[in-house]
Amino acid sequence: MTTAPAASPAADAPASDAGGRLLIAPDAPIVGVDVGENTLFLAILAPGDAQVRFHAIDVAGALANSAGDPLARLADAIVAAAPILRRPGAVALIDSPRWPRDLDLSAAGLAPKGDCHRDHPPGRLIDARLHRIVRAIRAGSRPRPVLGLWMFPTPPFDYFARCAAAPRCPPHLARLFGALLGGQPTARSDASAPTGGQTFTRFMLTGFAAFRALEAAGVASFESYPDLVYRLWTRATTLIAKRRGKSHALAARSMIVRAIAGELRVAIGAGLAGLDQADAAMLALSAAAAARDGAIALIGAPCEGRFALPLRSSDAAHVAFALALAD
Repeated sequence: MTTAPAASPAADAPASDAGGRLLIAPDAPIVGVDVGENTLFLAILAPGDAQVRFHAIDVAGALANSAGDPLARLADAIVAAAPILRRPGAVALIDSPRWPRDLDLSAAGLAPKGDCHRDHPPGRLIDARLHRIVRAIRAGSRPRPVLGLWMFPTPPFDYFARCAAAPRCPPHLARLFGALLGGQPTARSDASAPTGGQTFTRFMLTGFAAFRALEAAGVASFESYPDLVYRLWTRATTLIAKRRGKSHALAARSMIVRAIAGELRVAIGAGLAGLDQADAAMLALSAAAAARDGAIALIGAPCEGRFALPLRSSDAAHVAFALALAD
């Protein structure tokens, strides 16, 4: 591995109490971020605004034909689209992990995970702790068939290196790899690169960049996962899988999003044009609702970052023991 710039320190983070909860200031904007290879979809809920504001950041376009640091360019594009994120205390929930699973986020350069990872060599500590929390909620509440946790494994460094080095890799992803993980990837043939469905998780390169760009703008940023948040907040017994058809999946998710918006008395408007916007809105709205009436659990490890999980008050009552074990 080559030497990369150290991961940026977290932005001035909101306080968290001794119970492992994220506390958001009443006047702080909250942004949910859905991550795609080429686009960041933002849903912003700001105090005093009666409507969720949606923005699509064209990552590929922002980096095209531009010299200099691509992370700085991305930060500029985000702030230009949503200057309210400069407000002190702004918080982002991002639908992406922060770093390759085999690297230590807290170390300088591309350091492999050390002591914090030895008990869970196949995956991430965050994932193991999330499973523990979901089990605690299921054990302490009424039967909820919808509640479960299915996550795409975060790939290791080598996966992203092979994606970025492939001749068919989108140029902006290769640039982000270089800025995040050190230099230019060594050229390889397409034969060694992930293909077909294996390329799905390369969108996480854009997610890694989103953390760095938002924190450069002063936004405290946390990993989150819309699928789990939907399952925690829905009143239904099932959640239609996206693979069963985008229109049906969007309709089901829109009902959940609009129900929470109704609780908060904010409008969605025509913003839910697709699953990306719905997922971003779900993260922002559930965080706002949890900050008001429930709790936002913080799960994390120094080598991986922090995960924010918005919870209703009824679910938050069941996770204290699980959180204590995770600390």
